Amino acid sequence: MQRGVRGGGNPIAAIGVAATLGGFVLAAPRLIPAHGDVAALLRVGDQGPSLAFVRRDIPDVPVEPGPGFDGQMVYALTRAFPHLSDAAPALDAPRYRARRILLPMLAHPFGKGRRLAAALLGFNALACGIGAASLAHMARRVGLPPVTGLAILGSPAIFVSVTNSLNDALAAALSLWAVAVLPASTASAVALLTLAALAKEPSLAVALACAVTAPRGKRVRFVVPFAAVAGWTALLVRLVPPPATVAEQLGPPFVGWVQHGLLRADTALLAAIVGASGYAAWVLRRPLPTLALWIALDGLLLVFAGRALIFGNAFLRVATLAYPGATLAVLLRRANRSRAGAAG
Repeated sequence: MQRGVRGGGNPIAAIGVAATLGGFVLAAPRLIPAHGDVAALLRVGDQGPSLAFVRRDIPDVPVEPGPGFDGQMVYALTRAFPHLSDAAPALDAPRYRARRILLPMLAHPFGKGRRLAAALLGFNALACGIGAASLAHMARRVGLPPVTGLAILGSPAIFVSVTNSLNDALAAALSLWAVAVLPASTASAVALLTLAALAKEPSLAVALACAVTAPRGKRVRFVVPFAAVAGWTALLVRLVPPPATVAEQLGPPFVGWVQHGLLRADTALLAAIVGASGYAAWVLRRPLPTLALWIALDGLLLVFAGRALIFGNAFLRVATLAYPGATLAVLLRRANRSRAGAAG
């Protein structure tokens, strides 16, 4: 019987199951106003690029004013896979959107319409479970209870991903899994990070963190995720028509903050996320160095956030582990003080 678990059982698995169910609960704020219509999670806009495409499958899809959100384009890519050029008219930047191919590839077998929208929700919920279990594993490694892994559900990036049918939760879950297994298996970590990068290419920051903190003889293996993204991006030139990019999202340090307005509430939230990332990275730098460096790199990226990234709170999708990492750091410092007090 494992300590702290009545009647035995696997606490890490239990956390994963609980977080998966929690992932479905996260969708409630979007589903309840839509009377449970899972198609509302696609966030189709009346001026959105995918309106006509989605309406072919779901004529009565809920439509909101404006351009909508990226979930409608994830649906289009999923529906068209593997014939990605068929989705190009429904994408604002076809090659850029098609870089994030893992979720469309996984969800494609589920068909179309509301069944496919439900599958996208299911994969996001499952990602919550994988991410929580991985974080719980790392928490237990430093002497914290596995329930700490549920902090992943408090991440704004995870919430946005679940409620908008995005790739972010899957990329974060695979990255966390990779960091969790890295001490035991570099090959598994490289494979997971390659998948994470094909879910969302900013996950390459995690591959960089793993390479820096890995034993010197194993660092070169973490070139694989970068090579996979480079190869897939080059292939998309042949498979998908341009344009390839979206609005510039990065710029000189803090310039985007100033342009957006330093006294705005969303800029204050951005500063709080950067602060939380810095605090978490500092506290975790010794017990969990790879996780700490990942969090630090995400926070640093937000320092260079351009106005396009800040507008509409898109920056919430960048620092996935700011809140979970800060939670882990606070609990770890408290536990260390308790141990020091008991020893004294």
